[in-house]
Amino acid sequence: SLATSLVELPEEGNYAFLWSIGNGVCPMENDTVYLQRDSPGDAAILPEDLEICADSLSLSAGFIAKGLGHWSVLSGAGTFSNPDSVYTEIHQLEAGENLFQWEVSNGACISRDTIQVLSYEKPGPVNAGLNAEICGLLGALEAEIPETGSGIWLFDEAQASLSNPEDPFTEIEAYTEGNLHLIWQVSNGPCLLQDSVSLAFRMQPNADAGEDIVICA
Repeated sequence: SLATSLVELPEEGNYAFLWSIGNGVCPMENDTVYLQRDSPGDAAILPEDLEICADSLSLSAGFIAKGLGHWSVLSGAGTFSNPDSVYTEIHQLEAGENLFQWEVSNGACISRDTIQVLSYEKPGPVNAGLNAEICGLLGALEAEIPETGSGIWLFDEAQASLSNPEDPFTEIEAYTEGNLHLIWQVSNGPCLLQDSVSLAFRMQPNADAGEDIVICA
C-alpha cells in the first residue's frame, strides 16, 4: 500500500506492476509500470597497455558468450575494421597516446575496459655514412642526423674510443691498426633502426732506404 516499495525480481525477464489508488466513492485509478531484469553479460577484458612502432595494430578482447561488444575511441584517433567484434584491427592511430574502450552490454548491464596504445613514429633517417680507410689512428664519423628519434654509436670498446657516442660526427680513436665495425642505431621510444659502417685504420709507413753508400766501380 506504500507508494514506494522494494520489489524482488526472481529471474531474468519482463515484469508488469499495477498501481491502483482510490478515494472514497470515486472510481479507482490504475497505472502500470514495466520492469525488465537483465543479468550481467561477460566482463569486458582487454590486454595491458601497449607501445607500438606503427600507426595500426590488431587487438583482441576476452571471449564473450553473453552480451554484445563494441569498440570506441576515448582519446587520440583510430578506425576499427570490426567495431562490434572481439577481434579487430585499428588503423590511422595518432602519434602519441590513444585510448580505446571495449564495452560489453546485456540490456541495462554494461561492463567496460580500456587500453592505452602509445604509437611512435618510425625513427630515421638512419645512415651511418660511407666505409673509409684512415691513415693513422684518429678519424671522425659521418652519420646522417635523424629527423625523428636519437642516435647512438655501438662498437667494441676494446678496439677504440669515441669522444661522444651520441654525436653523429664524433671523433674516433682506434687503439691499433686494423678494421673496425660500428653500428649507428637510431631509436624513438621502443622503435629502433640500425645501419653500419666499416673503418680501416692504417699506420703511416716509415720509408727507410738505409745509409747512403759511396761505391767505386
